[in-house]
Amino acid sequence: MPAETEAAELRRLQRRAYGRDGVVTAAELRRLHELEDAQRAATAAATPMPPSPAPEEHSAREESPGQGQSGAAGETSDEEEPGIDHDAEPPSDEGIPRAPEPFFRTLRRHPVAVPVLSALMLAVGVAVGWALFAPSSGEVALTAAQQERRDVLAASDYDPGSVRPLARDADALAWYATKDDARLRCLILDVGDQSQSDCRPVDDVRRDLSVWFPVPRGEKGDAARELDGVSAGLLLSTDGEPIVTLQRWPMSSSTSQFAGAERARAEELADEGFASSLDIAGSFRTSPVWIGDRVSDLGAVEKCLIVDAVGVMTCAAPTAAVDSGLQTRVDRVDGANGVLLGTSTLEVRFTKWRTPYLVITEAPPGEGGSGEIVRVEAPPGDPIVVEPPGGDRDE
Repeated sequence: MPAETEAAELRRLQRRAYGRDGVVTAAELRRLHELEDAQRAATAAATPMPPSPAPEEHSAREESPGQGQSGAAGETSDEEEPGIDHDAEPPSDEGIPRAPEPFFRTLRRHPVAVPVLSALMLAVGVAVGWALFAPSSGEVALTAAQQERRDVLAASDYDPGSVRPLARDADALAWYATKDDARLRCLILDVGDQSQSDCRPVDDVRRDLSVWFPVPRGEKGDAARELDGVSAGLLLSTDGEPIVTLQRWPMSSSTSQFAGAERARAEELADEGFASSLDIAGSFRTSPVWIGDRVSDLGAVEKCLIVDAVGVMTCAAPTAAVDSGLQTRVDRVDGANGVLLGTSTLEVRFTKWRTPYLVITEAPPGEGGSGEIVRVEAPPGDPIVVEPPGGDRDE
């Protein structure tokens, strides 16, 4: 088998080094560099730049035109042209700039640089991420009233020394604390006089905590006060440190989501102060049961259950309503003889995300209460009396 030429060897090594999925040994890589350097040197030697003739050389040639000729005219000399040394080594390519190689080819020629560069990029990414999302080490400055509030929380059922403020925005202040010897992790949100908390076991798979409730916007005494929603969310960093976010947004409830008679009724309730938050939790006796928030005459936010079928409204503070629900009871009697037909209990309960749902419980006579009239338990205020059609037992 004939010996492999340098050109063929160069092409073979280039395919192994630069081709797809190519692999070369260290010896082959050194040989490839030698062949590439030799090829570049040969290319540079084959196309030299001719030097510009000096003025003295032109003068000498003009004065002795017969130089380079011998004897008779027309006979050319076999002497080599002066100035060219055929035994000299080809010029070095040190001064000739090389074309820039592609970045990934350079990495393949220097495989050690790849993990080093990857480690550097990873370190830069970690540093940038920590700078952007690291929990703040600064403490939240507290007013005198907030310091008293901290003492009140510390004296309650939270673990001693665990109550600490994490974030504040205007009058909203978020606290972090633990309970039951750090078996429970808690988030407390204070906005003005309102407060609500959320606790979860530390080993719970879903480790996030969240709290939100409506607060009045504007000053006390305004004719129509709107509501803002304020929420706090808590997440844990990779090293277990709590990170809290606070958000505030204007609450609004458009009556365009309702149709027909429900839309007309929603517009009436909006005029009564339920413009910011209003929803239908269910129906009773073919009429809607509403749930909504408004600002009371005393300037506090209240959450109300509105039963259109019997014209009654039951209200409570948002925190109490979400924790315990809103409930009203209806005793049904026969309009003709006053005999008690039964009792209906309507209760609106709330999910963890404060989504309302309606539960209606029917009780036979003697178990749901007594009376000869339809009595709606809606304190404060007098009971509301409704006389349904005689003998009508439809719900």
